[in-house]
Amino acid sequence: MGEATRGSRGTKRRPRPARDETPETLPFERRNDSRVTFRGQGVATFVEPDGRLWLTRVTLLDRSSPGWASVSPVPVAAGSTFDIALDGGGLYSRGTVRHAVARGGTYRLGLQCARRRAA
Repeated sequence: MGEATRGSRGTKRRPRPARDETPETLPFERRNDSRVTFRGQGVATFVEPDGRLWLTRVTLLDRSSPGWASVSPVPVAAGSTFDIALDGGGLYSRGTVRHAVARGGTYRLGLQCARRRAA
């Protein structure tokens, strides 16, 4: 399945990847920055635009220059603000939830970190 094949109109078709080669990215991925795989767990607070507050554990999946990809057990609205503290210390992050996608009982979140201001 590694070679491109020609369709009925003579155009080249890209081969479909095998299931184990399928990336974890969302099909509408628009990120231009490279990702760095990062696995960790922590505690997050989310404040939704309507004022509801969530305190929950999250799993961080990867990091790029604008933010984090994470998994949450609770639904969180896009536009919510967040604060995350990684277990064991050493990481604290704050920002805005850009998107949330339901996936098999959990929610994959795109988190955009706030830029730190110089003193």
